[in-house]
Amino acid sequence: MIKEQFGQPSVIARALVNNVTKGEKIGRSDRKKLREFSIDLINCMATMKRIGYTADINANENLRKIITRLPDHMIERWKVFVADIREKGQTPTVSHISEYVRKRVKAEFNPDFGDLQRDSRPPRSDHPPPRRGIYAAGRDSNRSPMKCYVCEEEHCVIECPVLAKTSVPERLELAKKARLCFSCLNRGHSKNDCRSKKK
Repeated sequence: MIKEQFGQPSVIARALVNNVTKGEKIGRSDRKKLREFSIDLINCMATMKRIGYTADINANENLRKIITRLPDHMIERWKVFVADIREKGQTPTVSHISEYVRKRVKAEFNPDFGDLQRDSRPPRSDHPPPRRGIYAAGRDSNRSPMKCYVCEEEHCVIECPVLAKTSVPERLELAKKARLCFSCLNRGHSKNDCRSKKK
């Protein structure tokens, strides 16, 4: 269905890999970017499983690139996390990284401990910016992290019943209104600027 709606799954897979492996290193005190990165990882893994491309994202080189984007202190803790994974006879994957980052984000935003990295800056509104991805994460931690950009229900775009009932031109129009790239289904850029088309 995903091929019929928007394009080749391989193109989407490449764009998702680029989204989590390329980018600036996250600063030690940049909690918002860490949370955004956690959402990107969750979205990436969910979609890669859906289209059957988990082997691509779990390549060793991709794991290394993802880890190097984390703050240095988290990289050190990740080494301990990996040791525990290997003791269980498992091989580290992006799913493990995603779970590790998710737990760190949860700890950073735990109201019971306050802001562990408070500085002299005045309080700022904690509204996250629009997400770039096939589906957005809900702000409530008790809700599903998946939210369709087309109909706003809790499922990914490739399973959207609204899209399934429309013609191809209508699907493209809905994707346009949702500000999705026609090539990779991500937000934040157009088809002409899509990184998935660049080698």
